[in-house]
Amino acid sequence: MSSVGRKPPLTICTIKKSKPFLLVHFVLEPKTAIFVLVQIANSLIKQMNILKSLNLTVSKRILLFEAALVWTFAGGMLLFRGSLMLGASSGFTWPKIIGCILGGLLFFILVFSRISRKHIERIENLMGDHHLFYQFFNSRSYLMMVGMITMGVMLRTTLIIPLSSLSLAYITMGIPLLFSSFRFYHNWVYYLPVVNSEVE
Repeated sequence: MSSVGRKPPLTICTIKKSKPFLLVHFVLEPKTAIFVLVQIANSLIKQMNILKSLNLTVSKRILLFEAALVWTFAGGMLLFRGSLMLGASSGFTWPKIIGCILGGLLFFILVFSRISRKHIERIENLMGDHHLFYQFFNSRSYLMMVGMITMGVMLRTTLIIPLSSLSLAYITMGIPLLFSSFRFYHNWVYYLPVVNSEVE
């Protein structure tokens, strides 16, 4: 049979080479989005298995510090990109800045405060003293992070949402992420290992 006109199979290589086309496919073809997310998840699992075999372990306190850095980077990137998009679209105004700050603080109090507390409790309650260096997140958190990054790239590239509105969302979401990182830093600085003592 002739292979003329037959589309090549979608792989990670073709995904990297056809990024703009793929981003449109994310909107028009849900199956493509699911396929890509599954491929990314499988790749992460394989890499984690390799790292697990190397036995690169750190203390719980280091896990808290790693988590703080990741949350700081995520919040900082959202604030940075949001500020660039806002400046390039509608420009900075005090009502927008105040609205983003209030919205970000509200998100932190209602949502991210609880999420960051659960992450810290999970790390501190891990069995044993040392753990693999990437265990500051569990599998669910890694998948959620990949999904959020993918959605952010989609929205920014396809312009489904105007940049003037998307920039405000970026800034608003960056603030609670940054505030959550402060909680991780606090627990890293004042971390005290749980010591089980028996009363004689």
